Amino acid sequence: MDHICIGICTYKRPEKLALLLKKLNFQSTENRFSYSVNVVDNDVEKSAEDTVKNITECNFEVNYYSVIEKNIAKARNKVLETASGKYLALIDDDEYPDDFWLLNHYTVCELYHADGTLGPVIAELPRHSPRWIRESNVCQRKSFTTGTIIKTENARTGNCLLLHETIVKGNCLFDTVFGLSGGEDVDFFHNLIKLKNSKILWCNEAIVYEPVEESRLKRKFYIQRALKRGQNSHRFLEKNSSGVYQAYIITKSLLKMFLTLLIFPTILICNEKIKMACIESFFHHLGRIIALIKSKQNKKVL
Repeated sequence: MDHICIGICTYKRPEKLALLLKKLNFQSTENRFSYSVNVVDNDVEKSAEDTVKNITECNFEVNYYSVIEKNIAKARNKVLETASGKYLALIDDDEYPDDFWLLNHYTVCELYHADGTLGPVIAELPRHSPRWIRESNVCQRKSFTTGTIIKTENARTGNCLLLHETIVKGNCLFDTVFGLSGGEDVDFFHNLIKLKNSKILWCNEAIVYEPVEESRLKRKFYIQRALKRGQNSHRFLEKNSSGVYQAYIITKSLLKMFLTLLIFPTILICNEKIKMACIESFFHHLGRIIALIKSKQNKKVL
């Protein structure tokens, strides 16, 4: 019987981790595979340790590990290091799965002989969420038809199942340079898909849910998120692209920012979906420019 190791990186979210572990207890397997859980705590105070110790009546084995240095890439690498079995599943500590999450991932992976599958993360908005956030779809992520081949830019670690052997043979790790800024998952999947030619498919039935916190009900959060993603995007480009291609992308960003400013009065009277898409796009490109400036400043210092 095949075995799936579920890796969970966590940081100061003991209550949400407890909910996730509870939900994992109800995973349907149809006796086709077994599963266990490895929790990697990235909090120096080990806030998740008691949560794991206090889990009772589990249908699966739970192992606890700690990475004291605050670095999400190092925590994710600990998951890779400690995983065992044919498959490794990844899920974020602020999410919880559908009861058929693992089974659907496993079925598609086996059916298509894939190196991995990704699935949708569905945002759960509080009832009192402002109208603009519902209309704008800022919490909605891309989804695809089951069996669709996934490209690097659409890959993420919040909901996936990976063939463990593919990772080990490819010597694929998360780059610790991205450990504090984020973007380590895009870089990781770039290595798997682009450099190692791994076949990663979409499984639209492998659903996980992400309750949206109060702090994410303000426009400021999505502006800051877009800035951060833009900066991460440039760091990724610097590592994986030629200078000519980087110049091309920066030129495109500058042009898009200029056009957005040019039509800004019109954007303000558009519906929330168009308005927030334009705002996020502007700050994403601004983040790239900021990252470029910081990079050049750092090189001068060196």
